[in-house]
Amino acid sequence: MRTDQQSDEGDNRVSSWSREFLIAQVVIVAIIVGALVFALTSEDRGLIVSLTLPQAKAGPGIGIGSEVTASGPPMECQDSEGLASDCVILLSIQTKLAGDAALGWSEESPVTDWEGVVVGGRPARVVALNLTTAGLSAHIPPELGDLSELRALHLYGNDLSGEIPPELGRLTKLDTLDLGDNELTGPIPPEIGHLSSLTSLDLSFNQLSGEIPVQFGDMERLEWLVIAENDLSGSVTEILERLPNLEYLSIYGNRFSGCIPSMHREVDGFMGDLLFCDAP
Repeated sequence: MRTDQQSDEGDNRVSSWSREFLIAQVVIVAIIVGALVFALTSEDRGLIVSLTLPQAKAGPGIGIGSEVTASGPPMECQDSEGLASDCVILLSIQTKLAGDAALGWSEESPVTDWEGVVVGGRPARVVALNLTTAGLSAHIPPELGDLSELRALHLYGNDLSGEIPPELGRLTKLDTLDLGDNELTGPIPPEIGHLSSLTSLDLSFNQLSGEIPVQFGDMERLEWLVIAENDLSGSVTEILERLPNLEYLSIYGNRFSGCIPSMHREVDGFMGDLLFCDAP
């Protein structure tokens, strides 16, 4: 038979376990909320990078919605004709792209060991370059447009200067283009609008000027458009009307005119001072 003392001890243990369980739940919720706050406050300064980074040298995922699979075992440049061609291009632009940075690309090591280079597909090709915050201090070489199987190009957070080469418009299989947080100048080349497979574009935090090319409206698959903090101008209304799949839009810190089409009322992002077209 349980005594009153035993009953009290049991009740105390239950109460203690309940408190511990409650505390554990509060801690878990706090961690989740903290992670969400960090993600939201990071959206314009590299969130696209975090969402679309190629996963090392192996594993799935080169860009949002891509089905490219990176290679596993080490591969030499000469392992396939196409890969050999890609290696020649990369070796030829190494200094043009990196400036004082040391990428260490060399024929003496497997291409799968080269910094930022992801190889995938059959036959093997270079399918992604992830050189985010790699200390690059030169220019974007036009020859990058010759990497015909490239799915993702991440050059975010470097010190690249000069203009965006129109040759990047030849990368018709490109899913993700991230040139944000550099020192790029001049207009956005109309040829970028030829990237019909593109779903994510980040040109934010540069010194780009002029109007958004009308060809941007041809990128119907575009889901993420981040062009904040430049010196861009002109009306955005007509172009945004032609981008039906936008999920995130960040255009603040420019000199845009016009209004945001009401079709994008549920789109996340930062619109700056622009109002929706159906606003009273």
